[in-house]
Amino acid sequence: MRTFNLQRLMPAMASLLLGGFGVSAHATTLTVNCGGKYGLTTIGAALKALQYSEGHASSTINVSGTCNEDVVIQGMDHVTLNAVNGASIHDPSQGANTTLVIDDSRDVAINNFVIDGYAAGTSGNDVVDCQDASVCRFNGNTVQDAPQGAGIGVWSGSYAEIDGGFLQNNSVWTGLAVFRSARARVQGVTMQRNWRGIVVGEGGHLQLTLIRQFFRAEDRAAN
Repeated sequence: MRTFNLQRLMPAMASLLLGGFGVSAHATTLTVNCGGKYGLTTIGAALKALQYSEGHASSTINVSGTCNEDVVIQGMDHVTLNAVNGASIHDPSQGANTTLVIDDSRDVAINNFVIDGYAAGTSGNDVVDCQDASVCRFNGNTVQDAPQGAGIGVWSGSYAEIDGGFLQNNSVWTGLAVFRSARARVQGVTMQRNWRGIVVGEGGHLQLTLIRQFFRAEDRAAN
């Protein structure tokens, strides 16, 4: 009968176990082709795939095409969405829903998208919400056409960094709202054709750097 020396086997077993944990901690990259006929064809499908996958250090979703969907990123950390070749996200609900919600999530980055609300809607929803203690980073996005809400709303203890891009055509309320002990840092953003450029209230905090605000005769000044 063959016998084994456990003391000699233990280092190898430990190495295999650690290696297994290392694999599950690797970054994940997915590709979405909105409107495509195969593979991942919606951002929502990619997010669901990540939720059902093993643990990972960070996730990147590279998106192309026109995405007609409302996107919810909830309870997910270290997620990056990159627009490829001018990808866009459009609200299909005619203003009944917020186009992009980031909820209870830390270190979520949204890069270079055109994100549309439904300007003719009367719901009062924002185009984008960063809420419930989330940490959100918006880089180079165009956020527009809120249905009587804000272009970007930062709410409920969340923190948002908004670098570059446009907040525009949110003509009923505001380009940016920061409320309920939320904080936002805004740099290099162009704001135009909004009824108000920025509204801050209920303990919200705002840091501004190099903001460009353009007005028509009927526009109101930022608060």
